[in-house]
Amino acid sequence: MKKYGVCDDWNGLIEEYDSLEEAEKLYNSVKDSRMSEGVDINDTFVSIVESDDDFENEKEIKKSIVEVDEELTKEIGTPNENGYEWTYWAKWKEII
Repeated sequence: MKKYGVCDDWNGLIEEYDSLEEAEKLYNSVKDSRMSEGVDINDTFVSIVESDDDFENEKEIKKSIVEVDEELTKEIGTPNENGYEWTYWAKWKEII
């Protein structure tokens, strides 16, 4: 029976589910949470993995990484120019 897991760069495998729909709910929740807590362009990711053998072997089926949001920067300026401490606006980019 296939199982699905949600992973991130902080915790590794966070939670296991029997359905992809439940895994996707946590995946989206983790992305929202991580963005509000702070992200690192070089390291932050969230993914969904699939396994047939209780995660001894797994395959990434969905993955998002963080990238600089150049469009927002052009539109409103840098975060520093808007009174924030961080240096870039970030957004999620789905790569798988």
